Amino acid sequence: MAAIYRADLRLVWFIHSRERQYLEVPMKPDDMVLVEERFQGEVSRDLIGTEELNGYPTELFEVMVSRGGEKRQYYQWVTVVERFPIKIVRKNDDWSVEYRRLIFARQPGKYFEPPFAYSLVKPAPDRRAP
Repeated sequence: MAAIYRADLRLVWFIHSRERQYLEVPMKPDDMVLVEERFQGEVSRDLIGTEELNGYPTELFEVMVSRGGEKRQYYQWVTVVERFPIKIVRKNDDWSVEYRRLIFARQPGKYFEPPFAYSLVKPAPDRRAP
């Protein structure tokens, strides 16, 4: 399974190549931290220092986010040239994400369209809703 995050459309396509199907779901605010430098609801951002991570020079930030009355603290490594969040760790939690073996390069536009000859699968209805 692969995922394509279309931040410009606020959509995620989950691709299931074996079945030649894909699922299209709206991005949530928490999804955006995976692909954008700035957090929604960001209150403060402090530069801690610089570090090379996975072959890229990065800046390490401590970031405070407030969303829905809840405050969260993160550490975020952002590539210096591309300004991409290569690693994110939520402080005092067990949540983190790190991208490895990254290659930044121009991609053909066809990579950012729904997969050709794949069928769109509708998400199951939320059974929790009244």
